[in-house]
Amino acid sequence: EAVRLEPKNPAAWQARGEGWLEHGDNVDQALSDLQEALMCGAPTATLLTARARAWLTKKQFEQAVTDCSEAIRIDGEFAPAYLVRGEASAELGLHDQALENFFEYSTREPFDPRPFVLGSRSRHATGDSAGGARDEARARELGWDGP
Repeated sequence: EAVRLEPKNPAAWQARGEGWLEHGDNVDQALSDLQEALMCGAPTATLLTARARAWLTKKQFEQAVTDCSEAIRIDGEFAPAYLVRGEASAELGLHDQALENFFEYSTREPFDPRPFVLGSRSRHATGDSAGGARDEARARELGWDGP
């Protein structure tokens, strides 16, 4: 409804795009709406990271890294951009870069187990079993109860 009432409002387009993304109904529609938001206003770290999450869902990892890098350039303290960029980097096999991003995220969000879970996977992928076990143990300390 907000998009219909204010078709030039980037926040309305972003909200609708994030809604599509959160419900997983239609990632292509999410990307379209997030692109429309970018055309209506200046890019923000939040908007670019939302689009990066959509790219990640579509397995377009390079685009996700690019959007997150731009989000971090705009606002270097915006933690979610580091987490998404880390996930995309790991998918590209760039585990050292992924680990750097997970570390940056964890310094901003120290009680979130996700960077340690994801970091553990990257460490195991590079043969660092001890580091992977340390990250997994830290994730468990923070409440993660996964396998």
